Amino acid sequence: MKHDKIVDYVCDECGSENIYKDATATWSVAHQRMVLASTQDNGWCEDCGYESGSGVGEEIVVEKLIICDKKLRGK
Repeated sequence: MKHDKIVDYVCDECGSENIYKDATATWSVAHQRMVLASTQDNGWCEDCGYESGSGVGEEIVVEKLIICDKKLRGK
């Protein structure tokens, strides 16, 4: 799957990227781990406590992706 843009979500209230959504996971025998099955509308910001029943966060386009986690960089 090719992505034309990289997106991120920020809190509608404080602008934080530290937002969460309710989700459902299911066990994958093939991957031997839990995998995301669906996401729900409920969401919240860990920094300011803002909660939304219609989805939390505003989608923004990220110009450049910087990977700080060594595991994600493959090192």
